[in-house]
Amino acid sequence: MIYQCLQNVVATTVLWTKPVPRWSQRDPNDIRTVVINVLEGSTKVHLSWNYALSDGSDLRTTTFSINDGTGWNDIGVIYHSDNSTVIYDRNNYKTRFNISEERHLNWVERPLSVVVVERHNITLQWTYMKTLGIASTFREAKLIDLSRGETTILEKAVTTLPHVNEAYRPRFHVDYIQDTKASITIVGLQRSDGGRYRFDVKTHRKDIDQLNTLSSIMELSVQYAANMTNVSDHQIVREGSVLQLFCQASGNPAPNITWTKVPENSDHYGKALLHGSTWKFTSINRTASGSYNCTADNGIGCPIWRVTEVNVTYPAKVIKLASEHEVAGKKSVNLQCEAEGNPQPAYTWSPCDPQNQACHESTLTISNVLYDAVYSCNVANGLGSDTRRTNVVIVDTVINASLFINEQCHGEALSVSVLLENLKAKIDEIFENEEGYTSTELANFRCRSAIVDLALKFNSSTKQDKVLTMLRDSANSGALKEFCVRASEVVAWRPNSSTYSIKCIQNRGKLQCKPQALCAQHYPAKVVKLFSEHQVAVQGGVSLHCEADGNPRPAYTWSPCDPHTQACHQSTLNISNVFNEAVYSCNVANILGNDTKKTKVDGNVDMSTTSSYVKSGPHHSDKPYYSRESIEDDPFIAASTHSLNSVDRRDRKRDSSVNYGYQPDGRELRLLANTLAPYDALFSSS
Repeated sequence: MIYQCLQNVVATTVLWTKPVPRWSQRDPNDIRTVVINVLEGSTKVHLSWNYALSDGSDLRTTTFSINDGTGWNDIGVIYHSDNSTVIYDRNNYKTRFNISEERHLNWVERPLSVVVVERHNITLQWTYMKTLGIASTFREAKLIDLSRGETTILEKAVTTLPHVNEAYRPRFHVDYIQDTKASITIVGLQRSDGGRYRFDVKTHRKDIDQLNTLSSIMELSVQYAANMTNVSDHQIVREGSVLQLFCQASGNPAPNITWTKVPENSDHYGKALLHGSTWKFTSINRTASGSYNCTADNGIGCPIWRVTEVNVTYPAKVIKLASEHEVAGKKSVNLQCEAEGNPQPAYTWSPCDPQNQACHESTLTISNVLYDAVYSCNVANGLGSDTRRTNVVIVDTVINASLFINEQCHGEALSVSVLLENLKAKIDEIFENEEGYTSTELANFRCRSAIVDLALKFNSSTKQDKVLTMLRDSANSGALKEFCVRASEVVAWRPNSSTYSIKCIQNRGKLQCKPQALCAQHYPAKVVKLFSEHQVAVQGGVSLHCEADGNPRPAYTWSPCDPHTQACHQSTLNISNVFNEAVYSCNVANILGNDTKKTKVDGNVDMSTTSSYVKSGPHHSDKPYYSRESIEDDPFIAASTHSLNSVDRRDRKRDSSVNYGYQPDGRELRLLANTLAPYDALFSSS
């Protein structure tokens, strides 16, 4: 069935509030249909329409109609002039329908649930219009805070000004309260303002002289941005332990909390890995180390975040070290030990010479490999340690070995050459079936005993230890018996620059050998040559030469010296711009000792821009002595040697073929000639 309610009214606006949706009717021909669901089989149904009229309206009649599929039929009408009701006598309408009206004040607009952001302003408005032409006037109104014990926030009577409770001043104030509407504004909302409020308004109905009270409860929700309240501090945890990160935040609405892990070497956060305030690791591993970002966001303001650093510690362990390093004799090799651990492991190599090697770095450099050896790399941190070993083996195409021939060995009298030829033949016999073996050279006799140095040659790289083992096995088996060589007397040797000579003779059936020269001797480093003074023009350049001797070979150190622009550990120090006088030291050192000598560089000498002079001393004469070396090093003097020798030194007459220096006048010419006078003897002798 379709029912309708038609009003005969003189009004600008009729506000229909029920059934929903509410709408304002300004055109009397604008008719809208609303569907009302009714339970099938119901014996009684209540249909109601609520409406409010604008001021000045004249409501005359209200007609109710029904459309049962055959068209519209009026059920009845209400005449508002005398409040009479007529139900038409057809289709049994009088027994089926009852028509009535209720006259009262009605809420037209009122806030029920209000959501506002903190620190914003909100204006609350209520509209209570008259129904069916009821005339009413405002009497009093109150706004009551129900969340704080029904505290009256503000009130107004028809005869008084609005009064605001001091506790709510000045943020709550009345915009207006009138016969049909009221408006109240709250400035700078605080999160404590959230709660339930009730607005009461009383009006006077003139027709029956009655006070009417309307009350409306409102829920005010103040939203505010998320705020971190409790976040995990930075964590240091042992691998395998349980770790729980927490991130708690407040806000309205409740913040959404997400966790992300910040990728290494990146300023951007990765994708969310977890949603929630707690992240638990039941058995954390080292890959979990890093920065964890907790973000709280509730859509109010900007998201906030905090970073928690997680440092997972674990014991030191060697993860990479080659079990063997092959290297040619007297060559260098780098042993690289790769380790992991947190905290960072400390390295210790053994054996290691701390004066010449970096014993606590991941790489150990052996600059001159003389023998096979085993090296250990130990790594350690506060949680544990680990050690791994590597073998350094000499592999070369020439393997050097020394045999110690016992002086007490008796045998037939043989010449040294025959003895050595027999030994060479025996070595060839021992290695004749060894793949790659080609020959053996008898390299030398060495001092103090009959020590034979052999150089065994191969056409491919061969391990030294293998060759020595074969020689020792031969000594143990008696293959070298005629030479009285024991296995323990087969060792490796390294050729050096020293020359040895040994004389061997047969004396009563035994071989006696005596060295003709001493073995190579070691002696401290010493400076043997450095000029005491160098003179150079202002802003000129000079090279300081320091010659030293020593075994082992000395290391050089100049001071003062700038390692970024100068070679501070070479025998020659180059100074590109000399501005004043300075003293430079040349220090030479080896493991047996050190020596230092100094030289003065005078940069205040006024001389030709193309010439420099080096003075040496002390000399047997008291006069400055100029070294011939300085003449050869100076391009100006070297180029002018022949021309200067051609000058008549008695009158120093000018010769156009001679470069006399920087100044052209006679005084400067004499000065140059006098300056170079000490070179006369050198020129004449050359």
